[in-house]
Amino acid sequence: MPPVLGGADKCPRCSKNVYFAEEVRALGRKYHKQCLKCTECGKFLDSTNCNDHEDDIFCNTCYRRNFGPNSAAPAAVPEIDAVKSPLGSDQCQRCGKTVYMAERCTGGGKYFHKRCFRCNACGVSLDSNRLSVREEEIYCKSCYAKNFGPKGYGFAGGASGLSMDTGKLDEIPTSNIPSLAQAHTAPLMSEGGELEEGDWTDDRDRCNRCRKVVYFAERVTGIGKVFHKICFKCTNCNKLLDSTTVTDHGGQAYCKACYGKNFGPKGYGFAGGASGLSMDTGKLDDIPTSHIPSLAQALTAPLMGEENGQGTEDCNDDKERCSRCRKVVYFAERITGIGKVFHKICFKCSNCSKSLDSTTVTEHAGQVYCKACYTRNFGPKGFGFGISMVTEQA
Repeated sequence: MPPVLGGADKCPRCSKNVYFAEEVRALGRKYHKQCLKCTECGKFLDSTNCNDHEDDIFCNTCYRRNFGPNSAAPAAVPEIDAVKSPLGSDQCQRCGKTVYMAERCTGGGKYFHKRCFRCNACGVSLDSNRLSVREEEIYCKSCYAKNFGPKGYGFAGGASGLSMDTGKLDEIPTSNIPSLAQAHTAPLMSEGGELEEGDWTDDRDRCNRCRKVVYFAERVTGIGKVFHKICFKCTNCNKLLDSTTVTDHGGQAYCKACYGKNFGPKGYGFAGGASGLSMDTGKLDDIPTSHIPSLAQALTAPLMGEENGQGTEDCNDDKERCSRCRKVVYFAERITGIGKVFHKICFKCSNCSKSLDSTTVTEHAGQVYCKACYTRNFGPKGFGFGISMVTEQA
């Protein structure tokens, strides 16, 4: 008989020595590969599907059928402190049994079986993203927030419902209402009046509109002041503003349209600074004339006639004046012809009103004509000269 090396472990099933080449580990002990099988059905087992009951090993199916909660004679569940794990093995925090590598989950610095790694309140399976720990018990985030999270308006008990419960009868908390929500409802809370000023001796930024604290995520700056994003809107029409559309008047923010209507220049062509036609000066039946541009006057000069002062203005100033309408000519509308200055719109034929330029203009007695009208009226007459064949009359 060959000598047996000292220190070899005995197989719990057959009590023979277990050598390295034929060993398999389960339940903290060494078995022969052929011996590690279910006591009832004889199925070969490994560390992931092996269950121990009174020193006998069973597969998962046979174990649940014989000793599970629905079995005819359920076995008493031992206390966690009474379960003895082999030296050096890891223990499941939930069921107290040995946890092997293939079935191990880690949470809160402790080990669990995969099937034991569940919320202590609702039993939902957990992972590292949904795990919360309190007093060595594991919870899903929803149950943790419902039971241990902050409460108050906007927190909903930390979960998905709406909760304002403080634990006191008929008490509605207000300390947790965010300033952005207060800005939304400022017109309703103030009922059209001024909001209370309060004690603002701290160094925190406050909204220029609602006077509440402005935090970084809701902060916007305009006209040198700080606003909530929802408060940065036109004082008149409540249109939301940005840096390209805001204007300032009296410390209040306005959109460009409202600013022009209320504070912009008025008169013909300005339309109150907006999109309509306005010549209102605020006086009854007063029609202003000081803002009428010279180009518009030149266009309507034939309609105004001599009774409106055409050609009778005081021209003793040094400004250049149009030779046709006698109004001041500015650089943007200036054109020169026959040694005189005209508005572009006035530089046209005196006979047919055709627009002229330096290549088509002709002059007679101080008036400008197109070449056709000049030839017809003042050119030589006779056979071969006329625009149409005419005979010379005595």
